[in-house]
Amino acid sequence: DYYKHTNPALDFHLDEGFNCGSGCSKALSELSGNYSTELYADRNVYVVKNHDFSRSPLFLYSAFQAVHSPIQVPDRYVTPYAHLNSERRDFAGMLSALDMAVGQIVHAWKQKGSEVWDNTLVVFTTDNGGPVGARNGHPKGIGSATGSQNWPLRGGKGSYFQGGVRGTGFAYGKMLSSGFGGKTTFDLTSLTDLLPTFVEAAGGRAVGPSGKALDGVSHWSRWAGNDTRSVAPREDLLINIERDFPTTAPGSTNGKCNGKGQYGVMKGRYKL
Repeated sequence: DYYKHTNPALDFHLDEGFNCGSGCSKALSELSGNYSTELYADRNVYVVKNHDFSRSPLFLYSAFQAVHSPIQVPDRYVTPYAHLNSERRDFAGMLSALDMAVGQIVHAWKQKGSEVWDNTLVVFTTDNGGPVGARNGHPKGIGSATGSQNWPLRGGKGSYFQGGVRGTGFAYGKMLSSGFGGKTTFDLTSLTDLLPTFVEAAGGRAVGPSGKALDGVSHWSRWAGNDTRSVAPREDLLINIERDFPTTAPGSTNGKCNGKGQYGVMKGRYKL
């Protein structure tokens, strides 16, 4: 719940230490009634404003609750979308609240001065496509329980069709090459690629435990303009293999995808 912060028990905490536990993790029951998107924005702004960039850089990971269900949003965000149907109207309001929150965080970074902002890399991305369950007479795969829309892609959250696994995002930073900035890239990219990309951007090299290779590959040379090859850093991607515990997807029965597991792999432009 975006206001009560329950699921069904209170699920809203402040952890001010690494691997926070007893005596460190604080339940924020006093914030009940406040919209979570705005609370997350406030906390992010607080962290940026109070960080001493002269002593150390800052990695800030902001995983908002929006625009996940339940569909809840203050009326002030919905008013501009009165012309839309009810599902899309509320969803658009939630997205506007998120947009404003991101804007507040970016403003806080800029307030730290050009030396900080000009050396800051911002990446914004979704984690999956919107859910596309049946609703209000729309057939499964078109209507949505949240008001999201993945058209023209097939399927949605929980499926391995493009509507479920292909997401949009953007990167911004003064260190990005002029050839990369302001353009759309269709390089095959996985969320697992962000870790090695960020580490290389900071001047390091990411390796797995005991020196093992990571699942992700760095795209930084591409983003920085040092790699002008026509071939993307990643040529193939295993989306997932679910043999015993398939997720619910369009066309499923009893949450079992007709009793069959889901499998997905990509190679360049092709997908199986």
